[in-house]
Amino acid sequence: MIHSTLDLQKINMSIRSLDDALLTVKAGSRDRYKTIWKEFLSFCPTSHEFENRLPTEDEFTAYFKHLREVKKMASSSMWTYYSMINSCVKGIYSDKLQNFPRITSLLKAYDTDTKSKAHCFEGEDIAAFTEHPDASTPYWLVRKVVIIVAYFGGLRYIETASLQLERVSVEQEGVFITHSRAKQRSDKTETRFLIPRNEHGCNYAAVVENYLAAIKQECRKRFC
Repeated sequence: MIHSTLDLQKINMSIRSLDDALLTVKAGSRDRYKTIWKEFLSFCPTSHEFENRLPTEDEFTAYFKHLREVKKMASSSMWTYYSMINSCVKGIYSDKLQNFPRITSLLKAYDTDTKSKAHCFEGEDIAAFTEHPDASTPYWLVRKVVIIVAYFGGLRYIETASLQLERVSVEQEGVFITHSRAKQRSDKTETRFLIPRNEHGCNYAAVVENYLAAIKQECRKRFC
């Protein structure tokens, strides 16, 4: 469509500068909004036209596809970009991305990200670390014990750190430890578990006993 000079003047009067458009955004966040908008402009080969017109749905869609397929951006981050670009569109053109339903549909289709699960150590991993010849110093001994206790007790960090020496007993089967569950747990308030003498070919109890012997001269109540 060819606009007359009068039409362009009317269009330009309704289009605000980026600085004016972001006056309603918190001052500390404006630079971030400007960066995101300028990244969008840099991506679009027709961005020189945006001083006189609103970008099209196809232009916005192509950018969000680029974020996903080329930059490998997570869907949560893409929604953040969507929100910031939307604020710029509202401020500059008095319009909003919600008027372009294909953009929203595209982002919703990307909402299939699954959080990467943390790697769970298997018994063989714990045994390999416990028996590793390079991990025999006092520095590593305490770390071995923390891992062993947390593994066999299924303990959280706060629970491991709060174990009491007086609640540790060495018996024929191995080392028994009684501990209190963290407050947010909904199961039993106290649990007693065994660190065995032979599992996965490793004497875990012996490692704990070595640790107990090393700290027996210390006047301490906490286990770790």
